[in-house]
Amino acid sequence: MAYSCGNEDVDRFALVVLRTSWMICDLVENLVDALREDAFPGENKGSVVIEMLYGSMATALDAVDSQEIARAADLIELTTDRVIEHLRLAHQLSRRMNGDDGVSRNYG
Repeated sequence: MAYSCGNEDVDRFALVVLRTSWMICDLVENLVDALREDAFPGENKGSVVIEMLYGSMATALDAVDSQEIARAADLIELTTDRVIEHLRLAHQLSRRMNGDDGVSRNYG
């Protein structure tokens, strides 16, 4: 299935963010599940895995201009904020259409 908004740069950015987010979530889950309970005594396994991934990401960005990194972070936050905004709007619309009392309203 192909997704497109008609702007190749936007399409690429959105798909990279989605693919990367999905991959990192799966990776964290798999690594945490694979660790023995006593692998890091006194530490949260999830926190240890996040710290490892953070370190790997940091090495990839060491040579990148800090303004580029800041701009990339801003763009990711912007897209995340918009997704949350649209989810809230969809939820509000659903509540208005279906009623807070669970009674469906007929429209159009």
